[in-house]
Amino acid sequence: MAEEWASVRATLDDYPAHLHVNVQQGFRGQRLGQRLVEKFCERARAAGVHGVHAGRLSAENAPARHFFEQLGFTELQREARFRKPDGSGDILYTILYGKRL
Repeated sequence: MAEEWASVRATLDDYPAHLHVNVQQGFRGQRLGQRLVEKFCERARAAGVHGVHAGRLSAENAPARHFFEQLGFTELQREARFRKPDGSGDILYTILYGKRL
């Protein structure tokens, strides 16, 4: 467990800014999310921040993963969170994404 926390801490030292963005259903597809992320990164870079991380996304959320990957974010960590409640025994994972500025 100590190794896991050390890994998270090192990651957050390299990507100290945290980004979380949600766009309401009716406003998606208008590049609003993309513009918000780009402006956030631009301002963070101007403030001397060298990296940004995006909260833990569900590995099953393909649209969110695609969104961040298209904006140049890469997978930093993948973590098992819990088993699916459907009885299949499958594990659900979350992904921490990061981007160097």
